[in-house]
Amino acid sequence: MAACGGNCYATLSPVEGSTNYVDNGMGPGESTDCVDLEFVFARGSGAEYQKSDMWLKYQSEMKKLSERLGYTYRITDVEYPAVSVIDPFTNAIGAYVSAGQYYEFGRSVKAGVSSLREYYDGVARVCPESRWVLAGYSQGSMVVSEAVKKFKHGNVVYVALFTDPQLYLPEGKGLFPDACKGRNLSDYRVYVPVCHTHEGRLKARNPYVYGELTGKYGLWCGPDDYVCGSTQIPWNLSGHTKYVDKIPQLTAILRKRLARGGDVSARSVSLKSASTDNEPNVFAEFTLNSYYGNPGDTITIDASPSFSLDADIVSYEWSIDGEEFWSAGLEPQMTVTYDAESYHKVRVRVTDFLGESAEAEAEIRVINDDVIFYELDAPEGVTARKDGDDVILEWGDPPVSAMFLYIRLNGYDLGYVESSRKELIIKDVDLSEADTVLSVGWATGKMNLGEFTDIALPVDDNSGGGEGVEPPVVSPDTDVSTAEGLIPCLALLGCALGIRKILWA
Repeated sequence: MAACGGNCYATLSPVEGSTNYVDNGMGPGESTDCVDLEFVFARGSGAEYQKSDMWLKYQSEMKKLSERLGYTYRITDVEYPAVSVIDPFTNAIGAYVSAGQYYEFGRSVKAGVSSLREYYDGVARVCPESRWVLAGYSQGSMVVSEAVKKFKHGNVVYVALFTDPQLYLPEGKGLFPDACKGRNLSDYRVYVPVCHTHEGRLKARNPYVYGELTGKYGLWCGPDDYVCGSTQIPWNLSGHTKYVDKIPQLTAILRKRLARGGDVSARSVSLKSASTDNEPNVFAEFTLNSYYGNPGDTITIDASPSFSLDADIVSYEWSIDGEEFWSAGLEPQMTVTYDAESYHKVRVRVTDFLGESAEAEAEIRVINDDVIFYELDAPEGVTARKDGDDVILEWGDPPVSAMFLYIRLNGYDLGYVESSRKELIIKDVDLSEADTVLSVGWATGKMNLGEFTDIALPVDDNSGGGEGVEPPVVSPDTDVSTAEGLIPCLALLGCALGIRKILWA
């Protein structure tokens, strides 16, 4: 690792035999060799600097991409705390909980933003023509999204966000949202196969794309990932670490954006290395793994996320319910309409310019919209008051089906408490900060979340002691954020079998 004073940036050793992989162990303002492409990666919570699986894969893919396209490049892992978040999603609270971990997380994000902006400023002063590709994973997505606001947007090639805690997809809201029918998908939606995905867990960033960066964002949020909002079950994190294999999809996107002269079909821009000849090179992908609609709805099936690491996709072939494949040529979409409740499987076969193929399968569910939900409404009669350095949260009788009260601070999950307790002491709340919001929502015994009520805490300029002003009771129709919380009926086997009424208990 190169030595440097203060913040260290891209402390990477040059790759043997390469003059492109430049060591950048320096502080901003020092001299640097200019390169065509600056690749930046911001790691997630608890990941070790320059050692995470996501970083190593990103580093490898961006190196290969640049060398195949003939660009000089530098690849940087942002050095910042990336504090570990230990079990925030399964934290059973007793009589009190500390909010300190949230503020440690927030300070970590701010440190990452500052580090990345300093690095950008130092490079941009000397190399104003360098172009930038930014990628962030989880906490790192927040770092990249905030830092890029200060970049020269014309020099930004792409911003790739993996499992963003501040995800926002308006097409995923509701029981039968547009996304489930393949309609009105956000242009930054690259890999989000669960159609009800709507908001990440740390308050959705809306608008999601900043300034002049429209068309330069890509979003990845896989199934079973509570962090980016593809599931509402707090302990469902099995999908949160499964994005390494999605980085080649980013590579294919960048290949088209960076190919010289616009020719992306020639063998000369192949991104498949000789050492990976046995690995797949063409990938068939649908926008969703399950499409939903009512009888009579037009459902758009979309395979445009499919990609090849060598060349363009030049053929899309389709099969529904086991029929023989039929060709749609260069068209990556097809529409279907069914007049009655039914279930179908659709397959796509994609072929690239070099004749290599891959297949994928998705399901189509056509269901009447008379499903009745007995959802948990947002809590009423909840108050928060200051008591010395603590905040006392109090609430009334819970609904019969609400076993727990779930608590968030500025969107950050503090955990849950038995609803029968009716009081909780929250310690270490920094009331000197503006826009501090407590959010509370009922949860069932299986931790299915209902709607949330937001309580804005007043700024206390004397937070070191003394009594603050007790905020008013917040009713559910005042400043309420909806968690779209219960697992959609469509995800349950019972609904597929025709059960029409579900009572959460």
